[in-house]
Amino acid sequence: MTHVFISYSRRDSIYMRQLTEQLLSRGFNVWMDESVDYGEDWWRAISRAIREASAVVVIMTPESDKSRWVQREITLADELGKPTFPLLLEGDVLSSEHWTIFVRTQYIDVRDGTMPQDDFFVGLDSHAPRRTGRGARVTDKTTSGLPDISETLPAPFAWCEIPNGFVILTDARSYGGTTGGKYPVDSFYMARYPVTNSQYQKFVDANDGYQQVSWWDFSPEAQTWREKHPNPLNTGFAGDDLPRTNVTWYEGMTFCRWLTAQVNAKSESGLIISLPTEQQWQRAAVGDLYIAYPWGTNFDRRMCNADESGIGKPTPVTRYLNGASPYDVVDMIGNVWEWCLTDWKTGSTDFQSDNPRSVRGSSWFDTGKAIRATTRDGFNAAHASNFLGFRVVCVVGE
Repeated sequence: MTHVFISYSRRDSIYMRQLTEQLLSRGFNVWMDESVDYGEDWWRAISRAIREASAVVVIMTPESDKSRWVQREITLADELGKPTFPLLLEGDVLSSEHWTIFVRTQYIDVRDGTMPQDDFFVGLDSHAPRRTGRGARVTDKTTSGLPDISETLPAPFAWCEIPNGFVILTDARSYGGTTGGKYPVDSFYMARYPVTNSQYQKFVDANDGYQQVSWWDFSPEAQTWREKHPNPLNTGFAGDDLPRTNVTWYEGMTFCRWLTAQVNAKSESGLIISLPTEQQWQRAAVGDLYIAYPWGTNFDRRMCNADESGIGKPTPVTRYLNGASPYDVVDMIGNVWEWCLTDWKTGSTDFQSDNPRSVRGSSWFDTGKAIRATTRDGFNAAHASNFLGFRVVCVVGE
């Protein structure tokens, strides 16, 4: 149980969002129904969130008193014995049809429209765990056990440590993807930024890089593709610190194999660098939070490079640092879609398949308001475009 569930009526959405931002700023994990993805069973998602909640906050108004959804939510929370924290925003408790359930509960009067006082958050703190802050960037091998990638790739590069936990993937069968569900994720390291043009060019120019046939032997499909495409396409947009685009899944995988060999030859660390699985990608994007975007619950064009930003092309990977995820990973929404290791049709991470592969994150071309950190899609492994790139993850060997 890791989050606070907020029950409210649609009319009180403004106050709910203000409260959510206050809770997030104080380190609480928050779930609201705005995080339910398109196509997902509404009540199933809500009931699951209540069951997994550490505490339930109820915004009490005449409208929520009449809401069938709110009453189902507080009834389930009561049956499960969830710690409940009612906030009286409008009306009164005794004249309500349903709020008498809270007569013995010390509700907080916020009928002046202000946020609750500190004692409300202190009470929540005794039930709901808080984050201690954003995850730390890891650049020094003496503190992380990781080799210094800067010896191989030009800046900017940093690893972000992602702790173990779980993610919930939405069901994507209706448009060719895999079944959704809850998945455990072991700890790993995620590259803070997508791979840039200058970093990928090091691979292309290296004597033992793109042209070395052995890097492509991870599958017959990759070898066949390489024979037909002996040279890479030019990136979609020039600029050393722009994300590398016009790169296929096969090329992303080959880059990872080359980079693994480079850093292990220098440090004998035994690490494995690869494309992220879908589960790893989503965990790095939102962690334990039930939020739509890495930075919070609402779309904000100032936090990412999407269609609403009005730029019309990729931007330097360091431009939107303010849109970083809870673990300080940037550009997880917008700029470029990112290849994942995962087979889009089966959910497998087996290399021996020519099935489409999962992509996550959206791009500069997409409407950010319609794209969330949980949005899933897939492309043919040989597909390349000027809105598609990749980033890497690594796992340290024993």
